[in-house]
Amino acid sequence: MGKEGVIPEKFTDRFREAAKLRNILVYMYTEVDPAILSMILEKNLDDFDKYVQYIAKFLNKKKTVQ
Repeated sequence: MGKEGVIPEKFTDRFREAAKLRNILVYMYTEVDPAILSMILEKNLDDFDKYVQYIAKFLNKKKTVQ
């Protein structure tokens, strides 16, 4: 999404870790320590809000062009 200009490249690198976490949770590649999961989410919860804002901004811009 960074290469397509949907979200900034710098944010893409940071948010990539969230995608990895999602895959671990969904596919249960490994056991997840609830305390670590809680810490990760609390520390990075703002990233999810930023992600949604970037997507909304991109979609609004795309709607305006069409």
